[in-house]
Amino acid sequence: MKWISLLLIYFVFGLFLTTLNFTMTQRNFSFFNTAILTLLFGYLITNNAFLSLLFLAFYAAGFLLLRKFLQYWEERSVSLIFLGISSFVVYILSINPLLIPVNLVSFGFFALSLFHILDVGGRKKFLRRLEPSKEKNNYYPKISLHIPIYEEPIDIVKRTLYSIAKIDWPNYEVCVIVNNTKKEKFWKPIKEICENLGEKFRFFHLPECPGYKAGALNFALSITSPDAEIIGVIDADYEVKPDFLKATVPFFKDPDVAVVQTPQDYREFPQSMEGVYWSYRYFFTVIMNSCNEHNAASFMGTMGLIRKKCLEEIGGWDEKVITEDSELGIRIHSKGWKTIYIDTSFGKGLMPFTFGSYKKQRFRWAFGNMQTLIKNFKNLLSNNLTIFQKICYFGSNTVWFNNLLIPWILLCFSVLLDKEGADKVSFSLIGPFAAFIFTNILAFLVVLPRFHGFSVKKGFSALMVFLSLTWVMSVAWLLCLIKKERGFWRTPKIKKAFKLTGFLKDASTEIIILLISAKCATVAFLKGCWISGILLFVNTVLYLPSLFAYKWFKVEETHGRRIKNANCNFGSSVEASAS
Repeated sequence: MKWISLLLIYFVFGLFLTTLNFTMTQRNFSFFNTAILTLLFGYLITNNAFLSLLFLAFYAAGFLLLRKFLQYWEERSVSLIFLGISSFVVYILSINPLLIPVNLVSFGFFALSLFHILDVGGRKKFLRRLEPSKEKNNYYPKISLHIPIYEEPIDIVKRTLYSIAKIDWPNYEVCVIVNNTKKEKFWKPIKEICENLGEKFRFFHLPECPGYKAGALNFALSITSPDAEIIGVIDADYEVKPDFLKATVPFFKDPDVAVVQTPQDYREFPQSMEGVYWSYRYFFTVIMNSCNEHNAASFMGTMGLIRKKCLEEIGGWDEKVITEDSELGIRIHSKGWKTIYIDTSFGKGLMPFTFGSYKKQRFRWAFGNMQTLIKNFKNLLSNNLTIFQKICYFGSNTVWFNNLLIPWILLCFSVLLDKEGADKVSFSLIGPFAAFIFTNILAFLVVLPRFHGFSVKKGFSALMVFLSLTWVMSVAWLLCLIKKERGFWRTPKIKKAFKLTGFLKDASTEIIILLISAKCATVAFLKGCWISGILLFVNTVLYLPSLFAYKWFKVEETHGRRIKNANCNFGSSVEASAS
């Protein structure tokens, strides 16, 4: 065990050293300093100069192999991923074999997250970082914009439709599909708005529509004008910029391009929700830019365009997956199509205004992503996708997962064992916690602030928001393994006055887990089970942000009214100018 312990120390120290290099300087000396460290620890482990040189040769060979595979990455990024993987492998060799499966799941999430983080934050050169089209355009295919609506506030929908009416494009139609509601107050005013906006706007009311949003989009596809070549999807709360189509449609001149996607973005939120905003941006800054480099950027539900021919070829939207947008991407790329992601905002929607709504939205994303992986597992292992496309799809669909629930349960039970038994169990559960904490610190405190040029303080606030969803990200994907289908939740768009009782109800599960963790950590420390106690204390800290979520979502009723009034004013001003 001595050599395993020393190897683990070496890899962890190398990981720290390379991370420090990644954080503190632009210079690349990761290979050099880690090579010196390798020689030192090699001699310490083997007490033999020749064997320590072999140890160095092993490190150099592994580094160079990864360097060739990841040729556009910086030296420090290659060192970091090599040392991260090596640390986990050595750790796996030293733990209880019964707990290896739990650690392998965590290792998978860790490796995929680290790949995306370093693929963006540690890349020397972007090959597919595209800017919006500004060239003189003579390509004007007909566009069909689809807006599925389910019981949305009329003022918000009005703002969306009037912004779409101002899009600068000579040849487009708008299909508005109000679905799964018989209440006149949710569809009749929208019909009147569409009639006022003119013949471009086609209104459809479906009192019953199976398949939720995907079902409404399939209906829209079936009634799309035969001469439309490209379909756009816009959520009912998105205010769209007039140049959206001019900046994106020209990319479809390439007949192999199936999708052009722009980021989801948000508007009219109070300063207290800035951390929430940046936690959303993590996906579109890191994950989507990484996927785009490998032709693996998926459709993202709104503010994206897709070639109608492609959508028909792959059989339309999947009505059994509650994240029908991300599921679509795997089928598109399996057929050999190209996709493009442009990291420029052309529309802004509304974020959830309560912690409960935020949790439900993230649960839906995590649950739906696991549905996507299960449904398309054969596709993901087939030769239809490149190795990097496979990595990107596994990575982008597990970005909202973590593997902390099972380790936490095992740690809680470990305090019932004697000190020796508790230490053996807890040592074998360090991996999931270390991997989760390391990747999220690197993502939110290093890469995100550097990419957007803001302070680490903002990155920390985004990290706290992300950690407030620890429970949701732990349980949603596991529940999908038990029950593969679930209903679709619409995200509420208007916030009423903050109520502490409502927040406590929303955060009740997190509060219970926090209290149990704190209690078990206390018991472990009193028994002298330090590793168990520290890990349970760490778990307690990971759930603390859930208690502070009330500060982010404490949106006064006046803010909700401000949005409502802004929508009315916007609609009135546009209507007046149109007339």
